[in-house]
Amino acid sequence: MQFIKARYRNRTNRKLRDNQKQYTFICPIEGIKVGDHVLVEHYPEGKVTRFTIAYVDEVYEMSIKELMRTKDRPRFFAIAKIDIKDMDKRIDQVKKMKYTLFSIYDGTHKKNGQKTKFPKAVKDDKRKLDVEKTHKKKERTIQ
Repeated sequence: MQFIKARYRNRTNRKLRDNQKQYTFICPIEGIKVGDHVLVEHYPEGKVTRFTIAYVDEVYEMSIKELMRTKDRPRFFAIAKIDIKDMDKRIDQVKKMKYTLFSIYDGTHKKNGQKTKFPKAVKDDKRKLDVEKTHKKKERTIQ
């Protein structure tokens, strides 16, 4: 049976650290090597099972008898190999897209030296929602 030791890729704004905790996963996927990224399941304390990306640090084989003698008995599986050659470069691209989108939402995005404005429809919808909220508050106080 094949196992991997891997570290989680928690957020886009954090790099992997050498002292980061390693977790062990059962790995039924063929062709996994050190340095690959895989989709794994995990169970944070008090939460439901989730999926996350992990960086493979070690790949090893172990029999069931050997597994029963060890303390480290993995409960979760590596689900799929992620075939992206340069994950850090891809994460940087996503970060740039994310911050551009957020700046557009905030109205602080600049293109060619000028601020980007929200379309009129977005402003009108927001104004309608604000008006509806105030009408509901007035109705509650009248009753």
